[in-house]
Amino acid sequence: MSCRARNLPAGGSTEPRRVRELTEATKRRQPGTFASGAGKPLALAAAGRSSETLLSGEKRALEMIAANAPLQPILDTVNQVIEARLPGTLCSVLLLDPAERRLRHGSAPSLPEAYRAAIDGLAIGPEVGSCGTAAYLGRQVIVSDIASDPLWADYRELARRHSLAACWSTPIYSSTQEILGTFAVYYRESRAPTTVDLEVMERMTHLAGIAIERHRSDEATRELAEKLSFQATHDSLTGLLNRYEFERRMRRLLEEARRHQGEHALCYMDLDQFKIINDTCGHVAGDELLRQLGHLLGNQVFQRDTLARLGGDEFGVLLENCSLGKAKKVADTLRRAIEGFRFLWEGKSFSVGVSIGLVPISEASDSLTGILRAADSACYVAKDEGRNRIHTYRADDAELARRSGEMRWVNRIRLALEEDRFHLEFQPIVDVCGPRTPGEHFELLLRMEDEEGRQVAPEAFMPAAERYQLATKIDYWVLGSAFDWLISEPGLLERVRLCSINLSAQSLGDLDFLRFVLRGIEEKRIPPERICFEITETAAIANLSQANHFIRTLRTLGCRFALDDFGTGFSSFAYLKSLPVDYLKIDGMFVTELAEDRIDQAVVRSMVEIGKVMGKRTIAEAVESEIVLGKLRAIGVDYAQGNAIGRPLPIEAFAGAIEAEEAAEASAPELESENGTRQLRLPY
Repeated sequence: MSCRARNLPAGGSTEPRRVRELTEATKRRQPGTFASGAGKPLALAAAGRSSETLLSGEKRALEMIAANAPLQPILDTVNQVIEARLPGTLCSVLLLDPAERRLRHGSAPSLPEAYRAAIDGLAIGPEVGSCGTAAYLGRQVIVSDIASDPLWADYRELARRHSLAACWSTPIYSSTQEILGTFAVYYRESRAPTTVDLEVMERMTHLAGIAIERHRSDEATRELAEKLSFQATHDSLTGLLNRYEFERRMRRLLEEARRHQGEHALCYMDLDQFKIINDTCGHVAGDELLRQLGHLLGNQVFQRDTLARLGGDEFGVLLENCSLGKAKKVADTLRRAIEGFRFLWEGKSFSVGVSIGLVPISEASDSLTGILRAADSACYVAKDEGRNRIHTYRADDAELARRSGEMRWVNRIRLALEEDRFHLEFQPIVDVCGPRTPGEHFELLLRMEDEEGRQVAPEAFMPAAERYQLATKIDYWVLGSAFDWLISEPGLLERVRLCSINLSAQSLGDLDFLRFVLRGIEEKRIPPERICFEITETAAIANLSQANHFIRTLRTLGCRFALDDFGTGFSSFAYLKSLPVDYLKIDGMFVTELAEDRIDQAVVRSMVEIGKVMGKRTIAEAVESEIVLGKLRAIGVDYAQGNAIGRPLPIEAFAGAIEAEEAAEASAPELESENGTRQLRLPY
């Protein structure tokens, strides 16, 4: 906060800088001299020692605010200062709960405890005593005689029982004119305020406002930090720990086993028949099943153990200080719990099983990667042996288990490439705030068909492809297919403003792949300014120098780059300056609940502000409703993508979708968005 230094009568120039700044903030809320009525000068200067007491108390409260003291002691100090300055008063601060429109107890050191309890949770309204009415009307309410004032009709007896005869209440405002609560002065005899009374109330009300606003800002910061910390270590669907945190704890257990010869165990669980439920009932049912199973498993493990969702339909349990014999019993308990579980959905009952790979963790264990690979292998052996069973990993069956587990997806991916069972879909990306730019902006999405013709999303096969060095082979197919499609029809390229294509981490460091991209752009005469490559934040950070070389080489030609899933890691902002990207794609975890979640709104707003400062445009993913789209527009996000905009369609349907759009445009030339900009959309 930048302000001109001014001395307080007590303390002089030796007071801390933060106290001086807060003092200046108080003065800015009440500029110039205090005034009452039609601008008559304040009487505080003539109040002598009482005025010094007020200023000393005000300074003490400011010092507490600067030191980040808890809110109630600060408000207690404010009330006690006024009670000392205006003998016979009993002061109170009530805090407004904006969601419930009720006033909650903040501070009232001298009021009877029973009275404080009675008014805690007071609803605001037009005739709710002095405080409820002041908060409702947004202006000062002076009641000099409670016994006769109609505002106190419903609370007169309560006041009489506690010998309260007068109450003057003033709304407490924030720096943005939001009502934060009320400040009230009670007397035990009927009386109206003097000019000095009102001036003292006004000054201390402003001070209370600074304290409350500072406290709420600190609370919001803490809540944001807690939420980001939780999201970094927990699975958003089930609320269980995520793979990152699971592996961190597993690494700790491995180190402990090596130092102290401890015994631990890992249970790696993969659900059986989950895909049947997902395909039959839909992803909503599949998500609900995973949530229920997460809760079920949580009730089966000890508090010291670690349960996590590792991805898809896989769960893991770390059993601390547990021998292999006991671990087998725990694993069987988990297996039987899932076997006996019945999932009900739309009147139908489903059962699932689980295949479990059990691996001991001891001083002789391999690395973290080796243990996970062994667990994955043991799990696949359990599946190969008939499912719904436990396989304990042993060193002497390592080769069989490794081949059984690792080659399962490898073979399926290679076969899909050979049989041309990959295909591309496109999903539109639209302007949110400004007028619609000519041409179509979209992302190409990869899909795979399995051996039975069912569509498989990349989340299922890409982790295995990246682990076993097949990701670049897939990227070769994607890029070649995308370029071939873009030049397949006359005039198609002219209709494309920007085509986004995803690349894997492996491809960013592959010079042969970079040459393939450059050759494809040149030979097929693809305008580079119409191509945008999307890279994940994790991939870019893991291969930072190689990613920079790849990006800068293609940006020199005119290609653009987007940082996908932005915000999912704590390193997001730290590495952003090192990555010459054009777009930031805000991860859907911050977007799906944006309409209701104020913390998500704050996170997205911060990303937008960082993007603007660095000259990067922002794209919000997973936009599922018009309400969320409106919030994004208000925050200032540049582009949006999601089912509310348009669902993915095969690229073969692109030309037909454009023709349908042009027909719709001819019959209804333009649609007006909320801010008056032209907003045409493809009929997805």
